[in-house]
Amino acid sequence: MHKRYLYFLALILSYYSSFAYADDSHLQRKLFWQARQFLLTKHYQQFEQLKVRLLNYPLYPYLVYIKLKQQLAYQNSDEIDDFLETYNDTPLAHSLRVECLTQSAKNKDWSSFLHYYRPDHDNYDSTFQCHYFNALLATHQERKAYQAIPKLWLTLNSPSTSCKKVFSHWESVGGLNRKLIWEKLQYLIQQNNLAHIQHLAQFLPAKEKQQLRFWYKVHNQPLLIEQTEQFDDDNTIDRKILLDGIQRLAVKYPNELAETWPLLNKMYVLTESERQHALSTLAVSLARHADLDADTWLKQIKPRYSDTVLREWRVRNQLLKGDWKKVLYWLDHLSSSEKKMPCWRYWRARALAENHQVDAANSLYHDLARQVDYYGVLASQRLKQPYHPKIQRIGGDNVALQQNPAIQRAQELYALGFNGDARREWQWALHSLSQPQLQAAAQLAKKWKWYDLAIIGAAKAKIHNDIKLRFPMAYRSSVLSVARKTHLNSAWIWAIMRQESAFMWNAKSSAGALGLMQIMPATGKNLAKQLNLHTINLLNSELNIRLGTTYLKHLLKVFDGNAVLATAAYNVGPTRIKNYQTLYHRLPNDVWVEILPWKETRDYIKSVSLARSIYGQV
Repeated sequence: MHKRYLYFLALILSYYSSFAYADDSHLQRKLFWQARQFLLTKHYQQFEQLKVRLLNYPLYPYLVYIKLKQQLAYQNSDEIDDFLETYNDTPLAHSLRVECLTQSAKNKDWSSFLHYYRPDHDNYDSTFQCHYFNALLATHQERKAYQAIPKLWLTLNSPSTSCKKVFSHWESVGGLNRKLIWEKLQYLIQQNNLAHIQHLAQFLPAKEKQQLRFWYKVHNQPLLIEQTEQFDDDNTIDRKILLDGIQRLAVKYPNELAETWPLLNKMYVLTESERQHALSTLAVSLARHADLDADTWLKQIKPRYSDTVLREWRVRNQLLKGDWKKVLYWLDHLSSSEKKMPCWRYWRARALAENHQVDAANSLYHDLARQVDYYGVLASQRLKQPYHPKIQRIGGDNVALQQNPAIQRAQELYALGFNGDARREWQWALHSLSQPQLQAAAQLAKKWKWYDLAIIGAAKAKIHNDIKLRFPMAYRSSVLSVARKTHLNSAWIWAIMRQESAFMWNAKSSAGALGLMQIMPATGKNLAKQLNLHTINLLNSELNIRLGTTYLKHLLKVFDGNAVLATAAYNVGPTRIKNYQTLYHRLPNDVWVEILPWKETRDYIKSVSLARSIYGQV
């Protein structure tokens, strides 16, 4: 085997000498592959002989990284430190540092762990942070550890095994105090983390244990706050329980709170701030529930206590009621920055038109219609003209971009088929790029069919009017084919897919939805049965599109062919949208979208509507 590799190496070097006129990058890629193979088969001598020809190749650090990682268990720390310093501007340095930290923690080599850990520079997960605390404790730096632990302890809901050990030690040496315990308990109650609540309860005196049990009960049954004998206004914890109960009541049972508010206001002595905060939550909650009495409560909030959410729901509440004069009134009460937003400029135009100020309305409509924005689509419809926004092709500074080392590495990795590493380098580069370079990087991502990164890059580069960049027609043949078979609008399919995954075939949501059209596994199984499919892979692009469009067609049927309702249902589920279906038939379409209680769904419908309009033109 050894002789065979030396023979192959000789052939490679001979090839290099004989064909010096050949494309240098093409040859270096061949040499890189061979050097990498030598490393993977641990033929280090052959690698050392070959690497001299790759010293200036962009991917040379990847070869060094592979060798260091392979020999990490017995590697000279000076070589590792040299790599971390030399390539500190690459993602490889971070990866190697994590490898070193992982091995040090595994071996309980806490001195080495502290050597590689950088608390002020890298973002580590909670497990690594707890390893750091362990390292401090093991090296007799208890004071430093005890000062740092509370910050993580307060915010960590489900600690790992290593964190549990550190926290347990810290608790056993008296790290907890009453203030910390109640601060954490307040957080845990909001998270409904009963197991952790019960653990902390052991550190409380009997009376406070009783208060804790009552708080947890009130949080889940907020109607209990109507029992005035349960609370002592002068007790700090009782007051927190009361205020939490009022907030919970405002969110869960706003009509109940509205009915009993006069009585509660007499029963409890609340400060103006506490009263206004409770009223604000109640008023917004009623408005979200499309309650026509919300107006009574919304106008009780004083200007100094109003925030963006409240101000916007004042406008939405009047849209629901169809009172266009009051729409204008509350639009005038938005902040200066809020007034400039396309959303509220559009609704000002609508309100002006409804109040017979047509010229002023049309002036706003014409300005909005030039924008690549959902409200530009609506404005064009109001003007009864096709939607043709101002389009601009953005190129960026390609020359400077190509000189960026991270982009050079990304390009070589992409050419060699290391797509994951190439994407990582591209994303790493974004932090150091100028605006023109960011624009060029977004175009490069699209060229490489990294549609999700192209869309993300366009947003980061503040590219708004480059339609082809922001709205790529990805998976064209698959989309057009399934559109013909299902009789669905292809522009709608593209719009849904873009919003769900930005065309990332292996996308996975925190809820477990998978693939281009973000299908939940259980939903995928049901859809597969309908199509008589026995095995499914939701990360298969063609299958994912097929299943997603099958579900779209089902939703379209459920909602009598209404694409807006079907789009909303794809996001938030058909049951919730059915509850708003009657309201949809009573209100103008644009008003209905604006008054939906879920911001995510409002934004989803708006984004899909814009994308569908764009894709419908190309």
